[in-house]
Amino acid sequence: MANISWKSPINGDWSTASDWSGNAVPTSADAVAIALGGMFGITLTAPAAAASLTFNSPGATLVQTATGPLSLSGALTINAGVVSLNLA
Repeated sequence: MANISWKSPINGDWSTASDWSGNAVPTSADAVAIALGGMFGITLTAPAAAASLTFNSPGATLVQTATGPLSLSGALTINAGVVSLNLA
């Protein structure tokens, strides 16, 4: 399992590889961490998957849209920030 993290406290789309460490979009085999300070948003506009997601970003927002479901095979941990699921 690889550890993948969001690189910069900027707005972006989950599916943009350059926004992630290793310049690769996370897969169902990856442990994902979003742990940056700042006011920014990450939007899921296409189906995505990860092994787990740890969200610890005060001021940040992760929005899962109806067209971009996120599937996790493991834990979702929210320590800080806002995660909106199934937002139409």
